[in-house]
Amino acid sequence: VQTHPISVEETATFRQSLGVQNGRKVLLVFGQLDDRKGLLPLFRALRQLPTEQAVQWCLLLIGPISPGYDTTLQ
Repeated sequence: VQTHPISVEETATFRQSLGVQNGRKVLLVFGQLDDRKGLLPLFRALRQLPTEQAVQWCLLLIGPISPGYDTTLQ
C-alpha cells in the first residue's frame, strides 16, 4: 500500500471542497455502490446514534450507483 502524506493545509482545503466541517469524523465508502457495501445496515446504525454523536460524523459515498440500487436506498 502506498501512502501520500499531505499537509494540514491540504487536508483543510480538501475537507472544505467537500463541505466537511473541521473536527467532524469522516466515514468514506467508495467504489460501486451496491448491496455488497452494506449501506442499509450502515444507515440504520447511524440513525441509532444519539444526536450529539451523529453530528460529529460525515458520511461520504463516492462512486457510481449500481442500476436499480438507487430505489433501494430511497
